[in-house]
Amino acid sequence: MAKRTTVGDIQPPARGEKKSVKMFDASKEGDTTQLSNRINSGHARYLRLLAASTGKSQKELLEQAIDLLRAEAGEI
Repeated sequence: MAKRTTVGDIQPPARGEKKSVKMFDASKEGDTTQLSNRINSGHARYLRLLAASTGKSQKELLEQAIDLLRAEAGEI
């Protein structure tokens, strides 16, 4: 009678060496990333009106606001 094969008798196939994967780093100056936050509709409307009246993009206005807050609060 032949010996029964069990799960413990089965060896997984040989695998190649694991390749190292470079981690994503978005901390370099000038790199951009998507910012998705909810704000109240009054602020969003004001941002759109301010962008239209100044000729700047919403992105430029947000970056300028963050720079002003950074100058006020200091580097974190």
